[in-house]
Amino acid sequence: MATSPQDFKYPIDHLERCGLCLKTFREPRMLPCFDSFCKDCIAVYMDAKRTGQTFPCPLCTESIDIPEKGANGFDTNIHVAATRAVSAVFQRPDCDICETKDPAVNRCVECAQNMCQGCSKNHLKIKSTRSHHLANMTDPEGRVYLTSKAFCTKHQSEEITFFCIQCQQSICLKCRLTVHENHLTEDLADSATKTRQVLTNALKEAEHTATALHNQYNDYKNYSKNIAIMKGQVLANLVTQTQRLHKHIDEMSVRLSYFVEEETYSEQHYIESRTRELENAITSCKARIRAANQIVECGSDVEIVQATGKLGARMQRIINPSVTFIKPNRLEIDYIPSVVVDEDLEGLFGMLNSRVQSPDYIRTEEVISFRLSDSDDVVNCICPTSKGEAWVTIGWTSEIRLINRTGVTIKSCFISSDIDFIARDKNELLYVSCRAEKCIRKINQEMEIVESIVFDGFPRGLAITTAGSLLVCLPKSKTYFEYSPAHVNIVRQINPDTSDAINYGESGDLFVYPIRVAMNHYGDICVSDNLRHSVTIFEKSGKINSIYYGQKSTDDLGRESAQNTGRSQLRVSRNNGNEEVISARGSDGDFEEPIISARSGRSSKGTPIARAIPDPETEMSPFDPRGIACDRFGHVLVADYNSNSVHLLDHSGRFLRLLLTDADGMFGPTSIAIDEEGFLWIGGGNATVRVYKYIEADETKKKPMPRK
Repeated sequence: MATSPQDFKYPIDHLERCGLCLKTFREPRMLPCFDSFCKDCIAVYMDAKRTGQTFPCPLCTESIDIPEKGANGFDTNIHVAATRAVSAVFQRPDCDICETKDPAVNRCVECAQNMCQGCSKNHLKIKSTRSHHLANMTDPEGRVYLTSKAFCTKHQSEEITFFCIQCQQSICLKCRLTVHENHLTEDLADSATKTRQVLTNALKEAEHTATALHNQYNDYKNYSKNIAIMKGQVLANLVTQTQRLHKHIDEMSVRLSYFVEEETYSEQHYIESRTRELENAITSCKARIRAANQIVECGSDVEIVQATGKLGARMQRIINPSVTFIKPNRLEIDYIPSVVVDEDLEGLFGMLNSRVQSPDYIRTEEVISFRLSDSDDVVNCICPTSKGEAWVTIGWTSEIRLINRTGVTIKSCFISSDIDFIARDKNELLYVSCRAEKCIRKINQEMEIVESIVFDGFPRGLAITTAGSLLVCLPKSKTYFEYSPAHVNIVRQINPDTSDAINYGESGDLFVYPIRVAMNHYGDICVSDNLRHSVTIFEKSGKINSIYYGQKSTDDLGRESAQNTGRSQLRVSRNNGNEEVISARGSDGDFEEPIISARSGRSSKGTPIARAIPDPETEMSPFDPRGIACDRFGHVLVADYNSNSVHLLDHSGRFLRLLLTDADGMFGPTSIAIDEEGFLWIGGGNATVRVYKYIEADETKKKPMPRK
């Protein structure tokens, strides 16, 4: 059963509060996205989060241009000010202007004065106050209506009273008789009535979206509670079972408890990121609805008409929000106690079952496949643009190509020798990594090199963060064949405005040979490590969330089972170094990769765990991650070159299933990307590119959220 909006307890649902300080508005300013904040709050936030001349809205994250006057350049939220001005008057006062002290019917928002009917009319006739906003004080239901006039910028004494349908512009009588003489026009009041009706209908749909956001927020909050309850139950069962065992197996209990802590921490991290996103979306949605309601119900005809385009577009963004409606890939952990058998301490202690629901809304449907040349070279990189096209590189040449989804080359450019990767920022600038020159070329839309960033290593994979920073895989050797254990290979984050840099992996134990990098929806960094045969996912602080080593079983049936359920059974065993770790038992009964390393890369004592060399007679070829991409739901997609497959991981690096395999035509996949329209591009051997439809967004929005 869906959760009612009344269950929603987010504190800033109270819309008369600033979305930053959570207090009553002080000098409320409305951004172009219709979210409102205190002037001082948004000024501080803007300075802290600005990237060039823009900054992301704190609630909806839309990119906002910074006015020349800073926070003072944003419009005052006159509706909030009017409501506050009227609500501050507890009983109907007398007019502050005339000597007769007639009862006041309006209050001027700008002048903070109460006025009778006559003084109100005169106030809007005086040149210096004719554009002021008068808030009525006589509505029996306590609603606040605004009255104001707007005047033509060309004929400054003429009030705007008409609307030109052809030009979509509010005009005065003189403009109608001159510039707009042959245009179709209508009375401003009639146009405002129509606009109000359109916006009212849009508001009804927007309210449904807000309710759906409420429900999903509550679902995630309930999921968080269930995670905590589940964690408590599992840990309590572990302690109960541990008490029945001899002292020498106490340490096994610590290992399993550590696993539960790791699993639930990662999930809670995801839940917190998701709920913060939903909190901002809900607050933004309600704030925009409130602003629209105020304009529709209280705004003047001029304001209604002038806000039509922007406000209608904002309503459509609420109706079709950027926040997607998806259910969490729910983690379930329970404890399965075993029958007491003296000969088998592992069986005596029991097992942990860790299950993650594989998302049923993720599907792939091949649209087209094509070859870009007759060579057997691999497609090293695919970098989608905002127009359904993509920049690609084939082999290690000096050419980059712009192609469309049918494989037609739109244009090409020769930049430098040995090009490895391309990334694109929001301004359509390209960043091209050139291994031979140990540099990254920054290229504008005219294909001119505007900057070269030189490194002391060999730049490989690139990614642009949501804040506009550049992530660079920076090994010390040109290829992994030339790798030396003495090399300290890192991933560097560079701020393009300040050139400040953060180096990840300087200690030498995080990466072996990082080759590709991506950032997921929640700001975590995902790195394909070519020689470690792993994908490392870590927070911007450097804390490791997980290390994924791929699927190693040679039993096809067992692999299919893991693919469909995302389930692994965990038991305590010892590795070759006589250190106790938690391992997964494969379908053939043999222990596979240490699971504790698959979650954090370290034992509970904090020491790194070495990866065993695979036995060619019993294991698949080593996991060989190349291209890596993240979808808008936080999933991680990894191209596995050796097994001709694409692995689908959840936000924490847990294996969900093989998304595509050689049965789907995969051959040596090396590059992977998802464009803005949701198409999945995969490049591989023989210069081949395959394009797939990926995820039905409408279905994920309409699918009801399951309840526990």
